[in-house]
Amino acid sequence: MSTKNTKRSTGTLGTFQILQKIYDLLAYDAEFKPLLGNIPNNIHILVFGDSGEGKTELVMRMTKSFCKAGTDVDWISYEQGHGLDMQMALRRNGMLDVGSRFSVTDPHYCKKPNTTYLEDLRTKIGKRGSADLFVIDSAQYIDITVQEYFALKNDYPKKGFIFISHKNGKYPDGKTALKIGYDGGCRILVKNYIAHPEKNRFGGTEPYVIWDEMARRREPKFFIERDNRPKKTLFDAENVAEEGGVSAK
Repeated sequence: MSTKNTKRSTGTLGTFQILQKIYDLLAYDAEFKPLLGNIPNNIHILVFGDSGEGKTELVMRMTKSFCKAGTDVDWISYEQGHGLDMQMALRRNGMLDVGSRFSVTDPHYCKKPNTTYLEDLRTKIGKRGSADLFVIDSAQYIDITVQEYFALKNDYPKKGFIFISHKNGKYPDGKTALKIGYDGGCRILVKNYIAHPEKNRFGGTEPYVIWDEMARRREPKFFIERDNRPKKTLFDAENVAEEGGVSAK
């Protein structure tokens, strides 16, 4: 057996082989590029924060941007279901514009007593024509273990997931949410209507302001520091553009 075939059979690739790989990237509006960088289709993101800080608004805007570029998103609404608050969020963010690619699932609807939420989710993901990306709202309500999270990730390697999480002190609430935050490609803290990329493996480094008026009231220091930073030049912008475009199939 050749060395090349031996490497493939053992899951080992050389540097050249890895550098030649082509990955499918999510496409989205330029406004999210500083926060997200170039993320793959099968991204795992944890968005966490206290209640009423802007988590739903951020994720809905992000997914709307994904949908506009051709990604199908299913929002699994464990907390809000199809309630009035979900309806209001959809209207605020103009989600009807991407209605053919965005759906909201109420997992409580016709829930069978002999199945778990995770089992129902797996059934949904496994169906032909299921969404490309699933929003889990929230990580606490689906109530899965760390091992179940890893099994979900490994069993559906082509699917993307965004987990919305409550916050406990400075960290995501609970062992599973904490682990998702460490394991996933992006961990975003939402505080005072500002999204902060605490961790991003794909180049996103800049905070994103979700609600400018309210954020300025709550965190005026953030805007003073941001406004006093050196402005990026055209040369900087060209360097970012040369790092690689975003495309999606």
